[in-house]
This record gives sequence, structure tokens and C-alpha cells, in this order.
Amino acid sequence: RQRQMCIRDRIMTAQSTYLPDARNIIHSNFVNEEKVDWLLMLDSDVCPPPNFLEKLMSHKLPIVGGWYRKKGGENPPVVYDYHGIGEDGKMQWQVRQTPGRGLEKVDGAGAGCWLLHRKVAEAVGEKPYDMLRGGEDLDFCMKVKKAGFDIYVDWDIACAHAGVSFV
Repeated sequence: RQRQMCIRDRIMTAQSTYLPDARNIIHSNFVNEEKVDWLLMLDSDVCPPPNFLEKLMSHKLPIVGGWYRKKGGENPPVVYDYHGIGEDGKMQWQVRQTPGRGLEKVDGAGAGCWLLHRKVAEAVGEKPYDMLRGGEDLDFCMKVKKAGFDIYVDWDIACAHAGVSFV
């Protein structure tokens, strides 16, 4: 009997150090070449807690992630509230200052730890990450919302963000 491919059966990496390109390479490969339903985006500098994948999958949501803190400054969560387009044409986001609780629908979050269903990946196209109107992950979040999907963060999945330095 042939075994069905599991989410852990394939690891994709990108050689580019320019984050939008790296994310687009992985996203495009998933959409065009992979046969699984789920893509786990996990940045190399994000360290999730044990059993985070099982917890993310248990929500059965099209896109859900853990959270981590920003590098630099006061290190707030990389989770945002959307406030429209500014006069400069860039998206206006306000970072959350403190973590929430449990599972919460959010406007935007960093792409360093999230689980994405194929229907979301296909709906936003092959290369959905760009820096045209702000950060690549927040631009992606807008495309996800325009495609009709909600974005969730599970505040119980607190990830470390390696490389945070204090001067």
C-alpha cells in the first residue's frame, strides 16, 4: 500500500538572501511542483516550541501561524493592525505592543512561522511576496485577505526569534 505524502516529507530552501525572492521561490515551488495540501513557512531564524505543527494543523484553518518578536527596539510581536494606504502609497500598519491570548483573527503577521493551505497559495498566485507597498509579508497578508481568507495567529505558539541583539 502506498503511503500518502506527509507535510514533513519535503523540505524546500531558497539560496536567495533577499527575503521576498526567497519566499517567492518556495511559494512558487509549492504551487507548481508539490503534491501536498499544506505549506509550512518557517524562517531559519525562528525557533518554534515543541509540537507547534500539530497545534497549527489542529485548527484546520487555511492560514494560521505562531508569533515571534521583532528584532530591535522594544521587541513587540510581529503582528499588526491595518490602517489603510498612506499618502505615500504604502500600507499603514500598527504593530501590536503586547501578545494576545489563544487563537485570534489578525490583519497581518510576519511570515516566519505559518501554515498555509494550497487553496490560499493558489489564490494569491505564484509570486505573491513583494516590497512595493511595505514589507513582503504584510503585502502577502493583504493579498490573502483580498482573496477572501482570514489570517489567524495562535498566541499559545510563541516562537523565539534568533539573532535579537541588545546594545
